[in-house]
Amino acid sequence: MACPHPRLPHRARRGPRRARWPADPDQPAPGVGPVSTRLVIDAARCTGHGRCYAMAPDLLSDDEEGFVAQRGSDEVDVPAGLLGQADEAEQACPERAVRVLRSSAPSAGRSRPS
Repeated sequence: MACPHPRLPHRARRGPRRARWPADPDQPAPGVGPVSTRLVIDAARCTGHGRCYAMAPDLLSDDEEGFVAQRGSDEVDVPAGLLGQADEAEQACPERAVRVLRSSAPSAGRSRPS
């Protein structure tokens, strides 16, 4: 370590930095917690290429006209083990009709301790 300059005042080392507000162990931090993932198909954009259900056969299927059967319906919940298939289906759609929505559970109103 380099020697300090002799004319500079000596500075004592500070202790470890602490958080401004102590963490509440009963409440998760905002944005952290269970994440729900949903797959949404926009019926207006879907033109029936079939790439999405080819990439995610466990999540999506086709109808008799060749379109994805879940288009225009409610959102499809994606289990944790099939997140990769959902992402591949979104990337494979040339019309961008497939979207993967991820959202964390809303945290309860957190207040700062006084």
